[in-house]
Amino acid sequence: MFDFERKEDNFDGPWLINGSLAIIWILIAIGISFFNSDMFRARSKADLIGKVEVANNLNSAFQPADPAHICLVSIDMAKIKAQDALSKLKMEGDIIAGSRFDIGEGTKQFADSALWWVFPLEFQGYFKWKKGPEIPGYLRVSAEDPKAEPQAVQYDKLGEKIIIKYSTSACYDYEAKRYLRHNGFAGAILEDWTMEVNDDWRPYYTVSVMKRTLGYGGEIFLGIIAFDMQTGKIDFVLKDQLESAQWSWIDRGIPLDNLDYQLSKWGDYAKSNFWYNLFHNDKSQESTPGWYMTYEGNKCRWFTGWTSKNTDDQALTGFSVSDGKTGKTIFYKATGVTEDIAKETAISLWKNFDGYETTELVPYNIYGVITYVCPITYNGQFKGVSLVSMSNKDINARGNTLSEVLANYRAALMNTGGRYAPNGESSKIMTLDGTVSAIGQALQLGQSQLFTFMLKGINKSFTCAYTDKTLEVPYLTVGQKVSVSYLNTEEAVIQVEKLDIEAISFTDKNPEQAKLLENQAVTDKESDRISRQEKVDRIIESPDMKNVDPQKLKEFLQQQQSKEKK
Repeated sequence: MFDFERKEDNFDGPWLINGSLAIIWILIAIGISFFNSDMFRARSKADLIGKVEVANNLNSAFQPADPAHICLVSIDMAKIKAQDALSKLKMEGDIIAGSRFDIGEGTKQFADSALWWVFPLEFQGYFKWKKGPEIPGYLRVSAEDPKAEPQAVQYDKLGEKIIIKYSTSACYDYEAKRYLRHNGFAGAILEDWTMEVNDDWRPYYTVSVMKRTLGYGGEIFLGIIAFDMQTGKIDFVLKDQLESAQWSWIDRGIPLDNLDYQLSKWGDYAKSNFWYNLFHNDKSQESTPGWYMTYEGNKCRWFTGWTSKNTDDQALTGFSVSDGKTGKTIFYKATGVTEDIAKETAISLWKNFDGYETTELVPYNIYGVITYVCPITYNGQFKGVSLVSMSNKDINARGNTLSEVLANYRAALMNTGGRYAPNGESSKIMTLDGTVSAIGQALQLGQSQLFTFMLKGINKSFTCAYTDKTLEVPYLTVGQKVSVSYLNTEEAVIQVEKLDIEAISFTDKNPEQAKLLENQAVTDKESDRISRQEKVDRIIESPDMKNVDPQKLKEFLQQQQSKEKK
């Protein structure tokens, strides 16, 4: 039986000393937390992100998008495809990969000149690891092509077999986090374990190393550990070295949680202090819910919109773009719609289809306009794409394919008359006169045909869909002189929005209808003549006209008719 009675020896000197020390440490911890709160450190916390450049020129925010590298595959779509890839993983002894491994957290990255979702494989437990402590590959899913087959990668680009020994689900000294602690990083603050691959498709963990600057908080990013998952080789890459060619394949450096915290404090206190915000709070702003990864070439960047602290306000005050490696941020002043409003608009374009949703949103510069690209899915399967202008949600388009939605978006921009650009400028609508030098094969685009041709002396391919503004396009022949209007872009293929062939002129009247109207005019004229004559005859023959000279009356009525005709 346990004795709960107090005994004097429970209150000896060492116990009192240890208890006192514990109380002192608690008081110190409370003091440190208090003096490092926003009340005293608002300015220091606002500066954690470093200098945030504020810009007005929105054209510099995003370079013109390359349609070949627009992300159309969301993480949810990629996860479903990764299941198919797992079934393709070959293992010795006819072992089924799905019975030994689970699919880990996917990472979107730019590798070997394309966007991919890369998924590590994780052991299902100790006994699974014990049976075979090596992972013979990983999974990849195209982030650009929804129809591309998912793949199990078991050889790198150099033809060497991939054998992963170190992972976060392995055991003993092969457990990756334990391995790092035992090899020089025992006291380091390690965050954001991410699997990335280099351009030869060799798998690495990239781990962020952090440093506290304000008591127990105020973490800043120092650099990346590049941990070879096959050999266990460790390289510590300082933040300033991440831009070097050797480490260009690393997409992510600063942890997103850390970036979010630093920018939230910048939004709170960049223009005001703690006490001002406590009573007024009209100089601060906050990021909209969600962060969205976008790419400019092979450079990863984080995007989020900004709005006021008013919970009822859904209008943008601007947006920020942060370097995925260093966290360097530029804030662009802009008006327009937030990401949530853009998603609602994107879905509304498919309102006739129940169950459709968008799980990915990526901003791009499309035809000089900052545009939200929203892939549309149903049960994780790709169904189409919606495009919504950031500056005006009413400028939008939908399509079953990327090429179709881009053509529809061009038409939507043309219909705005050039008033759509977020910074007051507009992409120019060009008109060009030329002579047809070649005609390509007509292609089927949705419900209409797409005609292709070239103009003499111009190294561009012109495409033109059959619409009410391009009625003459089916009659194109080599040698014809034409006038084309199109949105000025950097593309090699130009989508023509209006086309006129000099030798052809259409009327909006039906030929048979025109002939009918002409005949009707003649008939009406003759009917009127007869009607007038009958009227004269009735008057002359009237009993009231018996005492009037018939000849003089007839002459008088004819004079009146002549005046009416005039």
